[in-house]
Amino acid sequence: MGFLAALGFLTILPIPKRAKLQPAGSLPYFPLVGFILGLLLAGLSYGLGQLLPEGVTAALLVIFLAVITGGHHLDGLADTFGGLRGKSREARLGLMAETGASAAGVAAVSLLLLAKYLALRQAAVIPSLVLAPTLARSTVLSAIFVFPPARIAGMGYTFKQGLGWRGLTAATLLPLLAAIIVAGLNGLILGAVLYIVTFGFGYYLYRKLGGLTGDTYGALIETGEALAFILFILL
Repeated sequence: MGFLAALGFLTILPIPKRAKLQPAGSLPYFPLVGFILGLLLAGLSYGLGQLLPEGVTAALLVIFLAVITGGHHLDGLADTFGGLRGKSREARLGLMAETGASAAGVAAVSLLLLAKYLALRQAAVIPSLVLAPTLARSTVLSAIFVFPPARIAGMGYTFKQGLGWRGLTAATLLPLLAAIIVAGLNGLILGAVLYIVTFGFGYYLYRKLGGLTGDTYGALIETGEALAFILFILL
């Protein structure tokens, strides 16, 4: 049920009604859900590429990824950057818990979507489309595992309880192996850079908030995807 729970939390794809969405135990399946999203992106890119200019195709890919994930990660990104305006840890967490998006949050989402669009205009190739969602959902697990939850309650805390060494190892090594198979040495370099940057961003959030939350998980996934698309241009 862990895979179905991950699919239900990370996407709007239908799952059996009998499946219980229990956060604990779903984290190791995050990269697999990312891989499925990558395959869908790659198929959509191929189909649209036969009919539309690359700029329109890139825009539709960005929209598709935002829609199929239910906007959850983007909402987390907006809340995270909106909360960072606070002057203290408590103030930042309080701002993140508020409903509605701040100007900082809207700006963060807008700039990230723009970065994805511009990168995909240059790097909308099968390896990037498959690996970016996969590795972004793999690298975030290292930050979730290492850094404590900011609140001893809430979705972020509940998710963290289900991640152990065995699940973390499998969810790290298998995506890296897939990256090597799909993109060779460049895939390994991409994975290594993403782990370093994601861990560094996670550490920054930990220093600001005293830990990570469900919102910061979404922010780490979104920034990881955008960075992966950009890195594919360089590689």
